[in-house]
Amino acid sequence: MNIIIIRGFGIYTNFYRTILEGNWKNNILNGIGIEINKNGIFYQGEFKNNKKHGLGLYNMNDGTIYHEEWENNEMTGFAMISYKDEKNYIGQVLKGLMNGYGEFSWKNGKKYFGFYKNDIKEGFGIYIYEQKPFQAYIGFWFEGKMDVIGMVIKGKSVMVYGKKDKENKDLNLLGNLKYIIKKELVCLKKILY
Repeated sequence: MNIIIIRGFGIYTNFYRTILEGNWKNNILNGIGIEINKNGIFYQGEFKNNKKHGLGLYNMNDGTIYHEEWENNEMTGFAMISYKDEKNYIGQVLKGLMNGYGEFSWKNGKKYFGFYKNDIKEGFGIYIYEQKPFQAYIGFWFEGKMDVIGMVIKGKSVMVYGKKDKENKDLNLLGNLKYIIKKELVCLKKILY
């Protein structure tokens, strides 16, 4: 039986009709390459030991495009994702999911700046849901929902809310957050406009 050893630049098609193109050494793809599967999904970027590893562009057949870092065939690190319905995400990913700090924007002008855990808003974040008049939620998120303590801004009015203690008094954190956010509100508007 003859075994073919691929060395140098080459194109390989496997049993599953996946096409791999790039630089080979002893049948292992390393460096810049392209992977195209039978469904039209393709990856163009860095490979290490036949795995996506480093910077790459991943284009889904639904129009979603990922520009991101890869580690051992998993999307991990920093990403810029453009969805077919004109939503965009820029931020951290871990194993293909939004994790850590990220910025998400929608076609209709809504924006979220904050933290994610497994593709869900988690931790501190700012959600801008109207530009004119300016309307936003600034505060904490738990399992994708506004939680614990936060502030809703509608035009020039500010509503602060949070959990109460056993005596139905606002927690000290509420007052501190109100002071911090009032001070930073002018800066936030300058950043966004």
